[in-house]
Amino acid sequence: MSPDADHAVVLPSAAAGYEQPEPISVDTSQLAPEVYGVSDVSPDRGLESVVELLGGTCDARSRAIRLRGMPGAGIEAALRSLARAARINGLVPMAVSEMNEPVTALVGRRSLFLIARGHHLPAMKALAQLAVQTGKPHVVVLAGEGEVPGMPTVKLKRCPVEPLVEAVRPQCLKAGMRRRALAAARRSEGLPERFRDLLWGVSPAQEVKQYDVLRVAEQATVYGTTSEVTSTLTAGTRDRWPVSADVAALRRRLTEGVEELTRGRHAAGERRTRQVVAALARRQLWTDAARGGLALARALIKRGRLKEARTILDQSGQYARHEQASDVLIEAAIMTGVVAIDETRLDEAEATLHAAWVSARGLGEPASARSCALALARCLFWRARFDESLELLEPFDSSALPLGEAIQLEGARSRAAVGCGDLQAAIAHAGKASRLADRLDLPGGRAAAACASALAHLSVGDHPAVESDVRRCVGASKLAHDPLLGLRAALLGIESARRAYGHPSAAALMRKVRRIASSNLPPIVRARVTLTAGLLEGAASDLLARQMSATGLRALRLFAPTAPQRPTAHATTMDGLLEILDCCQSSEDDVGVLSTLCLRLRARLKAAGVAFFAEEGGAHVPLAWDGVRSEAALAARVSELGQTLVPHQSAERIEGGAPVRYGGQLVGTLVARWTVGATV
Repeated sequence: MSPDADHAVVLPSAAAGYEQPEPISVDTSQLAPEVYGVSDVSPDRGLESVVELLGGTCDARSRAIRLRGMPGAGIEAALRSLARAARINGLVPMAVSEMNEPVTALVGRRSLFLIARGHHLPAMKALAQLAVQTGKPHVVVLAGEGEVPGMPTVKLKRCPVEPLVEAVRPQCLKAGMRRRALAAARRSEGLPERFRDLLWGVSPAQEVKQYDVLRVAEQATVYGTTSEVTSTLTAGTRDRWPVSADVAALRRRLTEGVEELTRGRHAAGERRTRQVVAALARRQLWTDAARGGLALARALIKRGRLKEARTILDQSGQYARHEQASDVLIEAAIMTGVVAIDETRLDEAEATLHAAWVSARGLGEPASARSCALALARCLFWRARFDESLELLEPFDSSALPLGEAIQLEGARSRAAVGCGDLQAAIAHAGKASRLADRLDLPGGRAAAACASALAHLSVGDHPAVESDVRRCVGASKLAHDPLLGLRAALLGIESARRAYGHPSAAALMRKVRRIASSNLPPIVRARVTLTAGLLEGAASDLLARQMSATGLRALRLFAPTAPQRPTAHATTMDGLLEILDCCQSSEDDVGVLSTLCLRLRARLKAAGVAFFAEEGGAHVPLAWDGVRSEAALAARVSELGQTLVPHQSAERIEGGAPVRYGGQLVGTLVARWTVGATV
């Protein structure tokens, strides 16, 4: 009986269980060489960095990796090993060549491990397709011999002789077979597939292809009759080709419908666009139908009708998949991510937009990649990851971009700078956006620049400038038929009036906003309306905490005066040092201190693994670690160098370290590793 329970507990003995048959003994001395096999078991050949990605040691973002190997290097065996690791870690392995409508419907909203061979374009298009469908992070491995520009590459290493011999099954080799395996391993030069061929004398696949394939006499080709291919094409899905005049008329009507949406004639433009998109889809003009659907979804998003926009985006994604138009697939993924942001589904938005960004870079679509970066930067801003947002936008030069994109870029940089506490940079970027908007002279650009300026001026307490910016934004948003942008600026004006002039003036402005039914507003705007109304009623910290917890919009604290501002880089460093000192002083166990430090440093560094090493008996021994295990060789390098080793690419991973000193003496080393393709 268990002392802590009121029922009996049965403890089975070692002999309990299912009856096992007697083991079969095999006399390997009687086996012919053709009976032996070669397993895929081999030492690390550069795959460990990819397995770390699959093991969840990196952030939840899509990744694309190039797996290189010369002929005979065993790429297929490596892919099988990675597929097993993917299944263990909850990803569904799938070949890109097998992706079709029934398969993708069966997969549902799961994270996939996509395997592609040969050219990378089909894999990148499949990733864009999955970004629209799943909203989950995925891992893509492109197997081949060449490199893909801008994509991290993992090169398969050669295998030593002994592991190749030990991979032969059964392992109990007779003397003659062992000599044969050793000779084949030496001649194979570390290539597993060549080792198999040399071990058997000829590859089994080649043997079947050479001897077992029967050939029959070919039938003579008969000319002058309808071929099978022609009859199949005639009986295919497209029964008749649309007339060119009909297609031209539909495209002209689609252009007219989009222009009506742009001019603010929403009812007529929406009705015309829906009719033309349906007509184009019936004629199987999929790309034109998808572009029309995206234009309609864009208009619906501007008016806050997110559910209808998501339905249209799903249909447009299905249309785009028929002809694999890469730019349309990526645009559909971007707009899907924008809808997820407005619905405050930030996890899904980040996964979708990051997958679209990886796909756009792999497909060589710079304009689409910029659009992805702007949308992803907005998602990171609302998650209060302002430094990451600025880092994502840093490579772009606004002077080399079209004016519309440059205005969006400078506005996004201004908002992220406000979050980082760099108010001088925020004002500078907002001013640059306003100057670009004056050059563009379009109401949409002027409204976006004025809204960014209003937030920057609110952060520095320049309330007259905020009032002027809000007035300009509201007027321009009416001309641009973008009411939600004007409402966002009006909320900034109400908060500015509350801080500068008191409750009565702000309450008068708030009454105008309250006339809008909250059910007609997107959740992201509704959260701001709720926060502003609560501040007018006297609620502050409690309301802000509830709103951030309920919506996940951590950046809401920028719109509440009682919330602390984002600390500067110097203050952040000081907070980190104080946090480490507090950990050292409050813990009673030395190993516990080091383990806690590893945990916190790994989170700060966004690393795959962090570890402390100490030298003992001429060897470097790990004292504590968090995440993936680091190698003692890295600690030895840092110890021998005697100074900080900045993060750098080493083989297929990124690693770095620093010496730990006490009283001027080297007492240990701190090392860190990042996954392949990570940004450090």
